[in-house]
Formats: sequence, C-alpha cells, structure tokens
Amino acid sequence: MTFAMILTESECSEMLEPLFHEVGHHEGIKLCDTELDNRPFGIKNITENSATAFIDRYGDKKRDRVFTEDTVELLLSEETVISIFCEALHLPNGNITHIEFCDNGLLLTLGGCDVKQESDTLYGGFATDMESGKEDLLFATQFSALLARNRAKEHAENQNAHVEDGVLYDTDAIITRKRDVFTLTVLGPWADAEV
Repeated sequence: MTFAMILTESECSEMLEPLFHEVGHHEGIKLCDTELDNRPFGIKNITENSATAFIDRYGDKKRDRVFTEDTVELLLSEETVISIFCEALHLPNGNITHIEFCDNGLLLTLGGCDVKQESDTLYGGFATDMESGKEDLLFATQFSALLARNRAKEHAENQNAHVEDGVLYDTDAIITRKRDVFTLTVLGPWADAEV
C-alpha cells in the first residue's frame, strides 16, 4: 500500500535536528527548496564545518554540495533527503519512494510500509435546540442507528424534564446520522530491545 504524509516546516526541522546534533551542529536548521534539478533541497542556518561533516556521515560526496557565498547552504539530492528522513522516521531505506515540497510543507510518499487500515461506522442521534436552533449531538455509538436514535431521544426527554419553562428539544424530531471512521496504523521496523 502506498500513502502520503505531509510534514510542516517546523516538523521537518525537529526531525532533522538530532541528525545534525550527531555531527556537532546544535543550532536550529531550516530545510528549504533550492529549485535546482539535481539538488532540490537545501539546509540553511548551518556552518561550513557542520555541512561538510553532515555530507561525510549521511550524504553522497558526488551528489551533495556545500555552497558558500554570503551564507552557507547545504545542497542535497532527493536520494540523500529520502535517506535522512528514513533515518529520522526509523524506516528502512526504500520505504520513502518520493519527496517534494508542496503548499503545506514537505510531501513524503511512502510505499512498502506495513500499513494497517481499519474502518468503522459511528452512528449519532441529533436534536435541534429549540432556543438556539443549533443541532446538538446527544448520543453516539458504533453499534447501531436505532440505538443512537433511542438513546438520543431518552437524553432529550431527560434534558426537557429539567427545563422549567418550555421544551429544550423536540423529542419527535430526532435525526440519526452516520459517519465512517478510518484508522491508519503504520508499523515501524523491528528493532533490538533491551531486556
């Protein structure tokens, strides 16, 4: 199964900072778009020594470069960025198949992961508040629409019994709705555990 994940700029920085700490860079970093075809990713707020140490440890000396002019920028290929995000997310190499910038941040395409998808249906009993005109969810369950309607009606009757003047909910106009709930679970790789 293939799916996508979008990371914000701050999430990217938080994930990559521990990798930079390992090469001696303890300041904040920023991942950015360079608009270069062969090295589309850049790391700003870095020193030349840290950038060189990062390439030595995680990069590829043939693909990745340290650019120094007014400021230092580490220029990285897509392959290197995929590799470091696999490292940061504790995924085996190859589980991230593509990575690119999008409007909302960094889009990672994941394939070959152990992904489990579960779906369920949730039923809700709603009633309209007679004062505000707003619809209120009075009861929700995953068992049945009939149960949701009956419990919502009981709840509405109970609320009406505690109102001094008039009626809060019309108990004959209970609305039953349903919604699908999807849960995606991504299983990371097995790692050695200490006993």
